[in-house]
Amino acid sequence: MDATSLALLLFSASLFAGEPIDVIIPCAKRDSVVLEECIRGVRRNLEGVRNVYIVSPEKLTNSATWIDEKTAFPFTKTSIADFLGLHNRHYRMGWYLQQLLKLYAPLVIEGLSEYYFILDSDTVFLNPTRFVDDEGRLLFNISHEHHQPYFEHMKRLLPTLKREIGKSGITNCMIFKQSIVRDLIWRVEQLHNTEFWKAFLNCVERKHFRLSGASEFEIFFNFCLKYYPDCVKIEPLHWGCSGELDRMEIDRASGTRYMSYHWYLRRRELRRGRRVR
Repeated sequence: MDATSLALLLFSASLFAGEPIDVIIPCAKRDSVVLEECIRGVRRNLEGVRNVYIVSPEKLTNSATWIDEKTAFPFTKTSIADFLGLHNRHYRMGWYLQQLLKLYAPLVIEGLSEYYFILDSDTVFLNPTRFVDDEGRLLFNISHEHHQPYFEHMKRLLPTLKREIGKSGITNCMIFKQSIVRDLIWRVEQLHNTEFWKAFLNCVERKHFRLSGASEFEIFFNFCLKYYPDCVKIEPLHWGCSGELDRMEIDRASGTRYMSYHWYLRRRELRRGRRVR
């Protein structure tokens, strides 16, 4: 490597190494029991964090900036339910809502950083982790999940999209880049001639409304791999899911980067008579 190339490489590293990351955590009240640990884990272990935002229908913590999901976005749980023809108390309404919240964040959160990180509110970072490398690439974790309706929805949303590799981008958290998200939204709106959120819901097959009809993580993951391959890198992490909050320190000591303490797993442990806080 000549001196000029080395200088450019060092400049690139210095440019991206300090790039701030804003964290967005959509949260339902049932996960408020894990929320403080979630916020603490992000601040302690996620590299480059600047702001932490909690998106929820009511204020659940004083440890982060609250964004009211009922007023900040161009849709609500009720408007989504009306659009799909379901009751707004149906358990999947919140599931579709939180997917759209993640993708619309750059459009509604003023001053949001170019890189923003989304994680589920039941997910706790236990050990230091980064999601943007020194060259500014998005670092994607992977899983083995494969749910065919997600890819059918994705193709209806944007016909050029498909499963790019034999791995999934669904890992309970993901790094996003504003400019790429905005490109995705623009392409979809141009194709469907309507607002992105309406196109997103229109493409959910009716028989999957009440089940699992779409995945924002699979959409963004495969969109990046197809259209921005030089901007991303696959970097598998040691992570998992559990219902045992009282084993958090054991999970940390095992070297696990993050653990998702899902409400249904916590409920299962309660039924077994375990203490889960």
